[in-house]
Amino acid sequence: MDDCASKRMRADGGDSERTVIMALENKLGITNSAELAREEEKISKKKALMLFESGMLDELEAGTFAALAEIHKYLFSDIYDFAGKVRTMNLAKGNFRFAPFHTSRPPPGSCYAPKN
Repeated sequence: MDDCASKRMRADGGDSERTVIMALENKLGITNSAELAREEEKISKKKALMLFESGMLDELEAGTFAALAEIHKYLFSDIYDFAGKVRTMNLAKGNFRFAPFHTSRPPPGSCYAPKN
């Protein structure tokens, strides 16, 4: 899989190529991007409600990278192995590209930088 979760394929063995959009690699084994989007929405909304009701947000230091990473992990860890981790490759969903991974890590010393 390349950096935007799509695959270049020859169309019927000819000279032209077409792009086949695939779903991000996920723990659910879903390969259809629309189906994955529906499941992601359903699961993450349930997890968001649980996150608010549990009081877990009160235990996180607001405005920190660690808090954002923990929230992301909580919401998406049932779906993606990379949930809560700093990306090491570029990602896209449909025509939307997320910020390049080299810009997704906050600069050292910023309030969002991970604490070692």
